[in-house]
Amino acid sequence: MGRGARLKPSRLAEKLRRIRIALDLSQDDIIHHLGFAGQLVRSEISSFERGIREPDLLLLMAYARAARVPVEVLIDDQLDLPEKLPASRRILSGKSQQGRGEDMETTTLTLWLKIEGKSTDAEQRVRKNIEKSHLKTYKAKSISDLEYELVFSYKNDEDLNKQVYALLNKIANEADRHDCTIEVDVHEKGTGRYW
Repeated sequence: MGRGARLKPSRLAEKLRRIRIALDLSQDDIIHHLGFAGQLVRSEISSFERGIREPDLLLLMAYARAARVPVEVLIDDQLDLPEKLPASRRILSGKSQQGRGEDMETTTLTLWLKIEGKSTDAEQRVRKNIEKSHLKTYKAKSISDLEYELVFSYKNDEDLNKQVYALLNKIANEADRHDCTIEVDVHEKGTGRYW
C-alpha cells in the first residue's frame, strides 16, 4: 500500500518567525534562548522561518514553551497565535521596566552550579551553553568557578518563582541533552530565600 506525501502546516513558518520577533531575538539569539546552542545554526532557523524546512518535535516544543502556547497552536493552521506574545525576558540595562505598565522589582540571586559529565570537555561545553543561552538573560556575573550572580526583574513573588523554576528547568534540559548531571542551588542575597 503506497504512502502519500506528508501533510505540512502552511502557517508554521510565519508563526515561528513571529515568536522570534516578539521575543526581540535575532536568529542566532533564538537558538541560545531555546537551548539548542551547538545543535542548530542560523541558516536552519532561516529555513524554518521561510518554510523550506520544518523543525523537529523537540524544537517545536521549545518554541511553544517560549511563546507559552500549546504545541498544537503552532501546528494547526486553524489556530492563531495570541495577539500578545510574551515579551523577551531581557533586562533593560539601567532602566526600570515600569514603562510596560507594571511596577517591577529587581533582586540579585546567587546561582551555584556543578556539572558532571563523561569528560571535562562535555562539562565545559554544557556550562558555556548555559551561560550563553540562559544566564546571559539575567546579566550573569561569574563570582567563582561554580557561582554566578543573576539579576531578576519581577512583578511579584509568584512571578519570581516562575522565572527561577523556568531557568532551572532550562539548565537541567541543557545538561540532559549532553548526558551530564547537575547540582544546582539558588538563593536570594540578604533574605535567605532558596529555590
